Amino acid sequence: MSGARLTVIDQISGALRSLTVGLQRPRALLVNIGELLVQSTRDRMFAEQGPDGSDWPALNPLYAATKRGGGMLREAGMSGGLISTIVWQMAGDMAIEVGTSRIYGAIHQLGGVIRPKTAAALVFQLGAELVRVQSVTIPARPYLGISPADGEDMLDLATDYVDGLLTGRTA
Repeated sequence: MSGARLTVIDQISGALRSLTVGLQRPRALLVNIGELLVQSTRDRMFAEQGPDGSDWPALNPLYAATKRGGGMLREAGMSGGLISTIVWQMAGDMAIEVGTSRIYGAIHQLGGVIRPKTAAALVFQLGAELVRVQSVTIPARPYLGISPADGEDMLDLATDYVDGLLTGRTA
């Protein structure tokens, strides 16, 4: 460039370095997103709704009458049922997973049919009645997922994170 000039790289190089490092290893952002999604998932479970806002199918009335309080996918008392097991964890450097380690979490999320593995029938107590059946169908009650509000909240967190990297407010 001929004539007068101003080189600005020195003034923004620190912010660009911070942005580069922060975007390559966004652990602080992912921690915040993980906490957001765990809370959002638990809130949906209390509302008994899927990530799309649809209500879960009602419980079998005989089962509902014997349930130990709390509501669907949660129990009264210390254990709290499935809702108390919702956690997040890092999945590499650039992603997180939200879910439960409980094996029965999948059938509640996806729905399915339970059949006996080795016996002739499933046998269980339902109310005061002893029930023998060939199968039980569990309707899907999706609890994991990203709602439209979650998407907006994650975008807000990402925007704040990038702003913090550029202005030196993010660790």
